[in-house]
Amino acid sequence: MVFEAAQLSIGSSVTFDEGNEYISISQSKGLFNLQKCIGTKLCFEKDMSIKILPIKSSINNISTVKMHDIRFTEPVRLPSKCKRVELFCVSTSENAEIVLNSGCKELLISEYAVAINAQDVEKLDVLTVKLSITEENSIKFI
Repeated sequence: MVFEAAQLSIGSSVTFDEGNEYISISQSKGLFNLQKCIGTKLCFEKDMSIKILPIKSSINNISTVKMHDIRFTEPVRLPSKCKRVELFCVSTSENAEIVLNSGCKELLISEYAVAINAQDVEKLDVLTVKLSITEENSIKFI
């Protein structure tokens, strides 16, 4: 499912379920219920984007989650099928965190102010952290 430059009317929302293997939301405004996909609802602004992509070699609906310019104000628990997580300019408020699942294998963080709860991760194969020279970076691992 692709939403590009979509503008939802006030009071309406789009709800995704676990069966949606490919989701792309970009340059859109409105409320998207992604609770079955990433554990939260997000009110999108034009600069925010998210992609949930199946990993081609996977036979078990394993996926990659890519998030850009999103600020989380409540905890987000990623489902077990999310094996690769990419966070670009993602931030969390004081009481929020991104909770990685036990099967997460790859984490990429770029230009961030984020709290990551990795307590359930069994083995992280790849951790990539890219710092910004123009923005303040802050990361907290729990």
